[in-house]
Parts: sequence; structure tokens; C-alpha cells
Amino acid sequence: MQLHEVFNTFDKEHKGVVQLGVLSTGLHVILEGTEEEKIDFAFKGLDHNGDGMITKEEFLTFFKHYFMAKCSIESTTLSEERWKAISNHLTMTFRASDTNKDGTVDVQEFIRAVKTDPDHPFCLVLDSFGALTTPLKSPRGGRSPAMRPVNPRVAR
Repeated sequence: MQLHEVFNTFDKEHKGVVQLGVLSTGLHVILEGTEEEKIDFAFKGLDHNGDGMITKEEFLTFFKHYFMAKCSIESTTLSEERWKAISNHLTMTFRASDTNKDGTVDVQEFIRAVKTDPDHPFCLVLDSFGALTTPLKSPRGGRSPAMRPVNPRVAR
């Protein structure tokens, strides 16, 4: 999950503004939330229009952005042919997750997929939380000063 997608999860009205309390709560879920809270947050991140259902289009849009970002980081490209093969596989996975065959994945279907198949593409959304919370390394080794744990009881 890219940072702008995390932001958009908080900014459900698409105004480009997030209230501090909403941001704080969301970051708490990502950093310290329970498995259930993280699953719910991941579901809401994929449910772009907030209707409580993930459509195939929402699912594919997320993963196209995911693979484009991955290619950008790796200095490669995502060819149309490669994306077509990936999207065909993702479409089959989406259809298998849609157990009631209504064309969408609801939160219960999402939870079932995540909990029964650790290799399910939905799990990549959860795994991306780990990427957001991995401590940065400073050029001198060790943790970046900005990422060191802070004891709020100790004055500096």
C-alpha cells in the first residue's frame, strides 16, 4: 500500500484534507492495531468508494498501482502484455474470493480469503503495512534518529 493510498483511505470525501483525529486513529491501527483492525483497514483501503464492497475494478486498480510502483522502484517497466497476464490471474483470484457470486467481495469474503490463504493477493495489502512500519536505516548504520523509540516520560 503506497502512502497516497493510505491517505486516501483516511480521506473518504476526497477533499485532500484529513482531520488529525482520523489520521491518528488510522496510523495507530497500522502501527499497533490488532489483526482484525488491520484486516478491516486493508479492506477499507481497497474499497475506494466506501460502499462496503470491493469491486473487481477497485481490486485491479489497487494492484496495477502496486505493480507500477514496484517497477518504478526496481527501474523496470510493466508492459501491457505482462499486466494482462497479471490481471487475468488477479481476476480469477477475485472471482474465487467472491463466494456468493454477486460480482463483489464483501468484508466477510475478504476475511475468509486472508485467513485461509496466506498467498492470496489480499494479503499483499496487509503485508504492505510491514513496509510502512519497517525502521529506516541511517547512512551511518542503525536506526534513523527519527525512527528511534521515544520514552515520553524522559525529558530530552
